[in-house]
Amino acid sequence: MAQESFRQENKAGPNISQSGDGQNITVNINTPSQTAPPSEKDDSEEVSEGGGCGLVAAALVFAVILLIIILANGGEDEPPPGKPWPTGISRDTILQPIADKIYNCSMEAVLAPRTCPQSSSSVAQASKIRWSIHGYPTDGANIRFDGRSFIVDGTAVTSVRFRESSKNRYKVHIIPYRAVVYKDAEGLRLGSLVQVNEVSDKVNKKKLSPEWGDLKAQVRSAFDKCTSSKRAPMPPGCPQSPDVPSTDDSIWTLEADPLLNTDQSFDDNTGIIHVRGSYSIHLEGVGFWGRVNKTQSGDYDAWVAVGDSGIEVLDIRHDS
Repeated sequence: MAQESFRQENKAGPNISQSGDGQNITVNINTPSQTAPPSEKDDSEEVSEGGGCGLVAAALVFAVILLIIILANGGEDEPPPGKPWPTGISRDTILQPIADKIYNCSMEAVLAPRTCPQSSSSVAQASKIRWSIHGYPTDGANIRFDGRSFIVDGTAVTSVRFRESSKNRYKVHIIPYRAVVYKDAEGLRLGSLVQVNEVSDKVNKKKLSPEWGDLKAQVRSAFDKCTSSKRAPMPPGCPQSPDVPSTDDSIWTLEADPLLNTDQSFDDNTGIIHVRGSYSIHLEGVGFWGRVNKTQSGDYDAWVAVGDSGIEVLDIRHDS
């Protein structure tokens, strides 16, 4: 209605006056003045303006399409999305040969077993080597099917104990791995299992939440075991400080409860629970130059794993 009202023409007709004697009639027509119509734009200008608008619209559409493609693909570095899994294949059946291989590798008696993802180093000949698996190595693994094989990215937590130059060694290893599982006429078989450089952010371990009281009790028990040592430094797996000299006939005494003020966090890429706090332990022993009285203190980070064997304190690390 507004447009019709705006475009409505002036309907005022001519003014007609009649004079005469009935035979001779004079008609005077007075046409109202009209405003000159606005000048029209040149056709070429209209075409030019229309073409410019079209180019802008096309550019906007192209930009939107490009943005949608980038968001859908997740960036250039992301692998292409996997294809649908074959019928009858489940997550458990894919992960089973990987789990079997990792547990078989943990029974090796060498530091770098062939065809296994784990490895450790030693500056001298190592003996009495024993590997252990902590937590669930295939939990939270990411699986992608490329049409021929299943590519699996996961994380395993292992530890190794060995004897080196008359000293006991202990190390905890976080092992990010990639496995390839093939499907053939006989079923699923493991093609390869190798360690990779970084933990994939697509690994998402199931959060296991033991009771906080049980967790603290295990960490405290680990501290008590560390302070029961008769030598300094404390054994591997206990907090190590470079300021502590080597002593014999050592007596370690906790000066306060290391669990008084602590917090915990869960690493969903590794499955490790980190319990962090502060500690202070007094050392009295016999060193090379005589009696030693020293206090070892600072912050600590206790690495805790939860698996079939329950709560395990893998390592208590000194944070300077």
